[in-house]
Amino acid sequence: MPIPKRTAAIPERRLLRDEVRDALRTAIINGDLLPGERIDDRAVQEWLSVSRTPVRQALDALAAEGFVEIAAHAHTRVVTPDPADVPYVLSTIGVLVSGMARQAIPLLAPKGREAAAKLAESVSGYAASRDREGMLSEATLLINLMRKECRNPILQQVSDSVTIKFRYFLAVAAREGEFQWDTLAKLYIELAVAIRAGEVDTACHLVETIQVLSPEMPATA
Repeated sequence: MPIPKRTAAIPERRLLRDEVRDALRTAIINGDLLPGERIDDRAVQEWLSVSRTPVRQALDALAAEGFVEIAAHAHTRVVTPDPADVPYVLSTIGVLVSGMARQAIPLLAPKGREAAAKLAESVSGYAASRDREGMLSEATLLINLMRKECRNPILQQVSDSVTIKFRYFLAVAAREGEFQWDTLAKLYIELAVAIRAGEVDTACHLVETIQVLSPEMPATA
């Protein structure tokens, strides 16, 4: 049969279990569900007005992603990150972002390069004023810009799959740890200069240096 020309994209069908997973993941990352907190199936069912099956499927998916731990016939609870893992998480993300920056910066048009530099300056300003949420928000925008502009679908896919697993660790570190504010403010200004000048090696080195400056995390009991 002749294949008709498609005039509009067919929207991706979202499964209920995915909606539940996303809602729970967001609650964990935002701190509505804290490390070590137990997750009650019935409470989730009432909260999201769903049956037990998609809740269990969502929790299984979150366990695979590293957000929750499930003990059969005992409990399901939010994972408590090990502070010792945080530096490794950050350095891994640093390598990925550095790789994206190495491919993105040479491809940026002057306006795009200026936009990236201004984002780096904005992050620096928030760091200088000790604004945790503002700094993390602007840094995320900068990372997303590099991800989009690197135009490497494989690197983008790997970054997405790895980053989603580490987002919770980063969220806890950001809430509970203490950043090296002055150093970060200085490094982001240097990053802005390197981006404007198209100095790829310098920019990538700065990205990796910034990421390994993990917040000081309190030790677990």
